[in-house]
Amino acid sequence: MYTSVRASKPLAHVHLLPKGFTLLELIITIILIGVLSVVAAARFQNSSGFDTFSLQNQLIASLRHMQFRAMQDTRADYCHRIVFDTVAPAIGPPSNNYSTEPSAALSTCATTVNVNTPDYLQIDTEFFTDLGASFVAMDGITAIGFIDFDSFGRPLTAVNNCAVDCQITFSTQSLSNVCVNSEGFIRAC
Repeated sequence: MYTSVRASKPLAHVHLLPKGFTLLELIITIILIGVLSVVAAARFQNSSGFDTFSLQNQLIASLRHMQFRAMQDTRADYCHRIVFDTVAPAIGPPSNNYSTEPSAALSTCATTVNVNTPDYLQIDTEFFTDLGASFVAMDGITAIGFIDFDSFGRPLTAVNNCAVDCQITFSTQSLSNVCVNSEGFIRAC
């Protein structure tokens, strides 16, 4: 005779972990992707946002380079300067000649941008013209023509030495700023 074998105990209900997304998680994810797509699409419509961003980054690099040079080269007669020429327009050092020649010290303190300096140190007139860009450099509420750095890396201007932050604003179809505080901290702002 055959007898069926039955479990004397009922099977326990096994709780499985959910696999996949809940409907709420899926909807929220789709909404977030949509919002990010709209923001990204607006940035990629034209290059003006990237143009001002590239101007901003190049100026930060130039200022930091000159600041670093000032902290390493502490000779008294030399200027470690970035000139802001709004007429041409151009931004850069007046000279890249820091040799021991007597005329070298004087050339580093000029108030015009030397077009023969390396590209990584200057933003030339052609670049501004191609972008249709302009800029203004301010120390507080007063326009400035240059920023020097002392041997501690602090900014020196003809006005207030960036006591309230020096701000350089680039303008194309969008705006971007570079700020230098009184202790020499250079940042995008």
